[in-house]
Amino acid sequence: MSIQSETPPAGRRIHPVDAHVGARIRVLRKLKGVSQEQLADALSLTFQQVQKYENGTNRISASKMWQVATFLKVTPNYFFEDLAALQDLRDAQQGPNPLVQLTHVHGGLEIARAYVSATPRQRVAVLNILLAIADSNAIEVAAAA
Repeated sequence: MSIQSETPPAGRRIHPVDAHVGARIRVLRKLKGVSQEQLADALSLTFQQVQKYENGTNRISASKMWQVATFLKVTPNYFFEDLAALQDLRDAQQGPNPLVQLTHVHGGLEIARAYVSATPRQRVAVLNILLAIADSNAIEVAAAA
């Protein structure tokens, strides 16, 4: 699974903190039922700029972060929560953070919501289905190589 985002400007990699803050903005915005266009209007920006913030390709200034937090009714600290835990996880797995990746996949947040609201038995069934699909995709890729 890969993060679907714009390529950062030449010579610049997306900083993990920018990716984390952007992912937190995206998740909160979606949970509140706010579109990128609505958030952009509230911030006097284009929806493309909001998209770049959410992807981590553009860093968000402190003043804009304050405006986002105010509009979405959270404290600016919200955007940095779990950052230390994610860094520990990233260090342990030496790869892209799957939670950040999930926020960038079409339907990822909806899948997470449905999964959390399912019963434990349903979660096991869903997990088994997803693992079987992922495994069959890996087999197909290996066979094609």
